[in-house]
Parts: sequence; structure tokens; C-alpha cells
Amino acid sequence: MGFFAYRSLPPSGVFAALRELHLVFVRFNGGELTLDDTRMPFLEGVEIWCSRGLASLTIRLKHLISMNLYAVRGVVWAQCRGAETQLLGCILLLP
Repeated sequence: MGFFAYRSLPPSGVFAALRELHLVFVRFNGGELTLDDTRMPFLEGVEIWCSRGLASLTIRLKHLISMNLYAVRGVVWAQCRGAETQLLGCILLLP
């Protein structure tokens, strides 16, 4: 089926009730992904699986409890700040 091409997230407030975010087989085209409380104020879980082209990942979510990164190819910079975040798994594949 191939990779889904990531463009950008909608403006703030669109995902106000979202609790979990799962991104699988996403191609980021060398861009950056920032998840913060302005767009997803109640996000508790983030999973990114089998994705590529993500140059920068920044996560600033005060309700984040778990994060799982698996086979994420090309991440150069990753930063996560959460109140009680538990990293369940992380396998990053550099280019």
C-alpha cells in the first residue's frame, strides 16, 4: 500500500479531545513534527511506527503518559517533555 505523505497538522483546537495518536507508514519528507498542548491538550499516548523522513520530533504534552517509536528512519533530533512520560520503546533508524 505504501507510505502516506505527511503535509502538516491542522490548526490548534482541532484535536482537542484526542487521547492517542498512532502514525504508521508515514513519510514526512524531511520535515519536523511538533506535538504540543495547543493542538492536542489531552493527548496521553503517541506511537510512530515504520515511518521515514522525519528530521525533527518535538513533543511537549503535559498529559503524555506513554510514547513508542519503532523503526522511525531518519530522525536527527528528538525531544520529549511530559509530566509522567514513560518511554515504552524506541528504535530509531538513521539514514
